[in-house]
Amino acid sequence: MTLPRCLSVLLPLLLCCATPPAPPAGQPVPPAPGVVVAPQGLAPEPPQGMRLPATQKALAERVELTIDPAAPSFQGTAELEMELAAPTDVVWVNARQLSVTRAAAQLGEAEVVAERYPSPERVALRFPRPLPAGRLTLRLAFSGAISSTEDSGVFHQKEGGDWYAITQFEETDARRAFPCMDEPTAKIPWELTLRVPKALTAVSNTPIASEESAGEGMKRVHFLRTRPLPSYLVAFAVGPYDGVDARPAGRNKVPMRVYVPHGRAAEAAYAVRTSPELLETLEAYFGIPYPYEKLDLVAIPLTVHFGAMENAGLVTVAAHRLLARKENESLDFERTWAVYAAHEFAHQWFGDLVTMAWWNDIWLNEAFATWMENKAVGAWAPSWGMQVVEVTDRSDAATRDTLASARSIRQPIESYDDINNAFDGITYQKGAAVIRMFETYLGPEKFQHGVHRYLLAHADGNATATDFLAAISEATGQDVAPPFGTFLDQSGVPELTVQLSCPAGKTAELQLVQERLLPVGTAATGDRRWQLPVCARWSSAGKAHQACTLMTAATATLPLAGGPCPTWVLPNAGYAGYYRLNLKGNLLRQLVTHGTSQLSEAETVGLLGDVASLVRAGRYPEGEGMELSTHFAGAKRRQVVEEAIKLARVRPDFLEGPAAKSYPAWVRRHFGPRARALGLKPHPGEDEDTRLLRPLLVRFVAQQGEDPVLIQDARSVTAQWLKDPTSVDPEVVDTALVVSGTFGDARLHTTLVERLKASPDRATRSHLTTALAAFRDPALVQANLALVQAAPIDPRELTRLFYGGLDWPSSRELVFQAVSKHFDQFASRLPERSAGYLFYLGSAFCDSAHRAQVEAAFAPRAEKVLGGKRELAQTLETVDLCIADRAVQVPSISAYLGRQPRSPPVGL
Repeated sequence: MTLPRCLSVLLPLLLCCATPPAPPAGQPVPPAPGVVVAPQGLAPEPPQGMRLPATQKALAERVELTIDPAAPSFQGTAELEMELAAPTDVVWVNARQLSVTRAAAQLGEAEVVAERYPSPERVALRFPRPLPAGRLTLRLAFSGAISSTEDSGVFHQKEGGDWYAITQFEETDARRAFPCMDEPTAKIPWELTLRVPKALTAVSNTPIASEESAGEGMKRVHFLRTRPLPSYLVAFAVGPYDGVDARPAGRNKVPMRVYVPHGRAAEAAYAVRTSPELLETLEAYFGIPYPYEKLDLVAIPLTVHFGAMENAGLVTVAAHRLLARKENESLDFERTWAVYAAHEFAHQWFGDLVTMAWWNDIWLNEAFATWMENKAVGAWAPSWGMQVVEVTDRSDAATRDTLASARSIRQPIESYDDINNAFDGITYQKGAAVIRMFETYLGPEKFQHGVHRYLLAHADGNATATDFLAAISEATGQDVAPPFGTFLDQSGVPELTVQLSCPAGKTAELQLVQERLLPVGTAATGDRRWQLPVCARWSSAGKAHQACTLMTAATATLPLAGGPCPTWVLPNAGYAGYYRLNLKGNLLRQLVTHGTSQLSEAETVGLLGDVASLVRAGRYPEGEGMELSTHFAGAKRRQVVEEAIKLARVRPDFLEGPAAKSYPAWVRRHFGPRARALGLKPHPGEDEDTRLLRPLLVRFVAQQGEDPVLIQDARSVTAQWLKDPTSVDPEVVDTALVVSGTFGDARLHTTLVERLKASPDRATRSHLTTALAAFRDPALVQANLALVQAAPIDPRELTRLFYGGLDWPSSRELVFQAVSKHFDQFASRLPERSAGYLFYLGSAFCDSAHRAQVEAAFAPRAEKVLGGKRELAQTLETVDLCIADRAVQVPSISAYLGRQPRSPPVGL
């Protein structure tokens, strides 16, 4: 049926604009003119897609909840102020796993009660008469569950006999706690009141406004009204927390406090000392004072899938990342905490103060926080080498980005699976790498000015990628949207093939060709082009030079002015560019021979990472990559050695025949002397880099090189740790335990299991499960699986036992068969967003028979697991690429190991 043209024009105007006067108190609301009321009792048709009707606008919400952390459920009421753009008899709110027991609309002094129709993720409120356009208040009463399994919504965890209730609402789980408009654009002020047991502490986004007795051993804690926030940033925690004050921080001397489980105040010392400094470092960069009244940190007792969450004014953090006893306060703990803190604190500006308009632009939150975490920590602790971390993060992202199933940074969000999948290494690490590339190309100061402009323009509101790129373009005087967009809106990593040309009597130049990096065996196509910033560094006649270009076509040239043919050229200065280098001719040999002494640590690490990537892609023989690694095994710079180890590491199932015995000897020959000199016991006067290198290098040589000296050393340290954990350097505990487990027997396994069952301490349990996961004796792997199935350990610890068994072909089959057989049992004990991680167990295989088994076992379950289809697709693709890579590389590895070491190969 088609409306006559006059009605098609007039009816929408009537629906939008006709607002009848409010009825007298106590009388029903009359129908609005021109509105047809559906019969009562019929469930309303849900809005298409995921979103609530655009005709509804949230203005503010007041929520009161009764929370007893020891209870399995909670009760609450909410008042949602909203505005209707047009008359309607149906209002939709988000609610999931809530029982909405009453709903009514307050119109002036009249209250109109609604019928309630729950549907997935939403509840329809149908009123007996259409509500008029304009402002109203929804009043809702409801109850919900406090989950012991989930780590989203409202959940509780037990430590030391005490229960703690915490919230996690990102991405779309505020609707598990209270009915609301659970979308990023519904950015509104919130008022939260918690009714809790008198003896407990309650914290939320804002300071406490008032606290009073509520009877029956309860108290009512009312918090100040927030600045505008989306629902996913609302948060609270309730429990017998101890509060530890940090010093006030920032221009506004913001109060900072760390809330820890009872009795653990001393473990917050490092976070208390460093958090104000990191907040002030970020505030200095943004040029805008920290925007909220306080900044509290709350420890979540157990492991959670998200690690930490940037709730405005109330950052929640897994306890093992926030807290440490003195004997566990390793360098790795300190550095990891600093990165976590910088990431979540950066979100207070990027994500909280300015929030993306929809989930397709979640990179505006996460990529920027990842970029800022390295920038802030690098400014705060220059000796930590965060520029190298940026390069390794970039390399990790580029590895993921070679998959045909990889997402683009900015991708349409059409389902809850899409939202879940958006929180991955592409959004975080690739997004950060692309930001860094354009910051370097455009100039850091101009880029910083654009960031400042963007934050000021959209404070307390929402923004899109278009808004951000407009701010950067205005600040830099260049239209950055087209080149930036080529990285945001398409997947894949560029492969830049570079040839040096030095014609007689003319300026030398680089001949550049860009195409998508396609590994051997891929199903992806090469139909990609980027607007690619390329900056090169080189040395000519003893002088250093640099030049840049924006490559917009498939081919380009970059003149190298300033002297004769270069001694060496690095066509990715600072390794700020998001592309893989494929160096032709003698370019790589010249860098290894002449240039590495003049390259920064980040550049050397980036170069080795690119070689490793091209080995995996089938461009270079793996034997030649192994040989290149030996030239950096003795490098002075720790992170260079770590990258050389990655290049030297060979999958056990790539070693056939004599190579299986030759490889451990090769590892010992090239990496063993330094590892044995380091040992597992620190030496007086060592610097931090040495202490950080020791566990990685020793573990590599002991496990891959089967070095008897280091294995015995590990057993000795393990025995010492089992006797007195405080007597062992925290840097080496896991390495000693893992090596001992790898070569361990039933007696050691029994000792570790008994200690695990007896120990309530989470840090100790983490060490023990890490050790148990390393055992490769099939009988002991079976014992691990039996331990998991018997369920004596926390389900958040069980996945470590699974993944450890994947390292060795002898145990891989056992793990897969157990998980495929008992998948539903294991998944039911994990949080919803963690169940899909079990699919990745299949990615350890490298043969077509197991690939078929993985697909048969997991495909029927992928539809039922949040984000499962993409996770399974990436698992199967990883196996496919491994099969193709194995066919190419096994002959190369065997041939290389069959002959003596030689000088750097010319073929590279």
